[in-house]
Amino acid sequence: MIKWPAVSLLLLVAGVIACGRLPRGVRGRLAGGVALPAVLLTVFTLMMPRDFGLRYLLPVIALWAAMAGALLPAITAFRPRPRYLARAAVAGLLALAILATAWSFPRSLAWTTRPFRPAYTAVTDSNVDWGQGLYALSAWSARHHPLIMYFGPDGITTAAIPGARSWPATAPAGISGWVAVSVTALNSHSRSSLAWLRRWCPVGVLDDSILLYHFRRPPPPASPQAAPAQPPPQCPGTWSSVR
Repeated sequence: MIKWPAVSLLLLVAGVIACGRLPRGVRGRLAGGVALPAVLLTVFTLMMPRDFGLRYLLPVIALWAAMAGALLPAITAFRPRPRYLARAAVAGLLALAILATAWSFPRSLAWTTRPFRPAYTAVTDSNVDWGQGLYALSAWSARHHPLIMYFGPDGITTAAIPGARSWPATAPAGISGWVAVSVTALNSHSRSSLAWLRRWCPVGVLDDSILLYHFRRPPPPASPQAAPAQPPPQCPGTWSSVR
């Protein structure tokens, strides 16, 4: 639900509650044909040994939306005046859901609903960063000459990014100045080797998917066990600090 607009979630919850007003036979068919597959898909997805992202739960959302259709007969059961108000309320919720989806463009991939923001503190992998910040990173790198740890399509290395410096093998000992790190690299792909960096707050974010750090001096190392699970929110100043 982190990737689902709050108004849409409210509509889905209202639809499930409305299922209680359906005839018993209809509820049974709905439970067997819609609710049960949704539960099984959720269980199998959560049991996967690797984190492939919340996108694998999209079929569950579709089934849940089908259950929300129970709102329609519930609305028609009202008297004329309440029926008009109820229909207006549902139409308003649908309009808000559409507007929320449109508002997320063009950063829809990294978008998360409140209070799960900034996105990189709540999700990782394809739920926030799949290399889509390459062009923003290239433009920024040409002016700042940072050390870069980029996660993206196969074949794109530091050499393809203007002004980029290669990541030092001695990190964090060889880290200084500007640093740009993809969220997926920090939180999952290179999680252990970059554990020390999750103690520091970024000073900027590119396309909601690439964190920018600024170091006066090389930061001390940290074990994966001592590092936080997710990086902290952005620093208020121009230099990164431990949070």
